[in-house]
Amino acid sequence: MPRVDGFEALRLIRGNALHDRLSVVMFTSSVLEADVERAASLGATDYVVKPVSFDELTQKLSELLRRFDAL
Repeated sequence: MPRVDGFEALRLIRGNALHDRLSVVMFTSSVLEADVERAASLGATDYVVKPVSFDELTQKLSELLRRFDAL
């Protein structure tokens, strides 16, 4: 993302009382445990590693939508 990274965007979202209950999914290429932990500590609702293939991508997005529909 230009100007701010995902962690900064998450910090800004969570710092705004109007958006503090908004579901935020970190969609990233990073598999680093430190990034997963950082996202959780900043209040990410979920952390999804970008899949390599289009089929995997559509499967991941379908899973996310089903989970959020269940809420």
